[in-house]
Amino acid sequence: MKIGAGIVAILLGMSSLSYIGLFGGVVGSTAGWLGSWGPHGNSLSDWAAIVSVLSWLAPVLAIVGGIITFSSPEFGGVILAASAFAHWYLLGFSTIGNLFVVPCGFRSIVNAQIGAS
Repeated sequence: MKIGAGIVAILLGMSSLSYIGLFGGVVGSTAGWLGSWGPHGNSLSDWAAIVSVLSWLAPVLAIVGGIITFSSPEFGGVILAASAFAHWYLLGFSTIGNLFVVPCGFRSIVNAQIGAS
């Protein structure tokens, strides 16, 4: 069961990296560039920095959580819960958000149950 949970989390992280990481990185970089044209201290530059960081951090957390699940399901579940939170903060509960938030959250709950048994 640990192997299956880890593989699913890694595949979820890879698909998230290919979709959110690339698209979010481009959006964050573009918004940061546009924000640099305005007055200093504007909120667009801060938002762009958050989007740029989270678009790479959320998928990497899912991949790392899947890898750690092989040896420690509880700790892997905590990392997957952090990935689900990062995905939610970045995407919300929209159609695309639910595509990544719900599986990451479900995997973290399953990992906690695997570790308890």
